[in-house]
Parts: sequence; structure tokens; C-alpha cells
Amino acid sequence: MLVLTRKQGESIMIGDDIEVRIEKVQGNTIRLSIQAPPELPIYRREIFDRIREENIEALQSATGRDLHQALPQDVGQESANGTQQNLLEKHQENGSSARLIQRGGSSYQNDR
Repeated sequence: MLVLTRKQGESIMIGDDIEVRIEKVQGNTIRLSIQAPPELPIYRREIFDRIREENIEALQSATGRDLHQALPQDVGQESANGTQQNLLEKHQENGSSARLIQRGGSSYQNDR
């Protein structure tokens, strides 16, 4: 993990096309702006965790298995959704059906 110190108005770059800028600091609250490609989903962590939990529950109801043991607890967004998508495809091949809650869907809106 990289830990940086930034002041209001300063930013960091992630790769060539993602900029995270400190817009405002007030007390213990920081307002960030994130400039990123529109196809890159960006979520607050608590929303991401709820989406992940609902995806696991949907797969569990379709498979009857406890998937909390099968998936790492602290995985990145693409890894978590990729693992769940692989599990979903595997069970669909076996004739099972499940509904995977999509990122940015009606239940949770992207913060952009």
C-alpha cells in the first residue's frame, strides 16, 4: 500500500488516465474528485461491499453453497466480480440459474 500526503488542490495520478484530486479539506472530511474513463466503475467502499455481499447471496441461493468461504474477504472490485462471474457461469453450465447484481445497476448508483 502506498500512503501519500497531499494538500487541498493537489492530486495524484494512477496510471495515465486516472487523477484523484483533493478538492476540499474541512475538519476530518475530505472532498475528492476523480477523473477517470467512464467505463471504469468507481464506488464508495461501503457501496462496493453491499454489492459484493448481494452478489454472494444471489449465488448462494442459486447454488446452495456458502460462498463466503470460497471468496477472499478483501479482494479488488474486478477480482471479486470476476470470481463471482466465473462461479455464475459454471453453475449456469450445470443447469442452475442465478441473477448476478450488476455494478451501477438500479440498486446502487455510481457516484459519478
